[in-house]
Amino acid sequence: MDKIIRQLIRRYKTTDPFELANCLKKLLKHTTTLQTI
Repeated sequence: MDKIIRQLIRRYKTTDPFELANCLKKLLKHTTTLQTI
């Protein structure tokens, strides 16, 4: 999970937890393969 969050911070250039949470939610809606990362 840590790895995913670091990738999100790099990709979206934000460390705002609310923004990152929203991005994560969007990602989870789009794909269920996050568990395999």
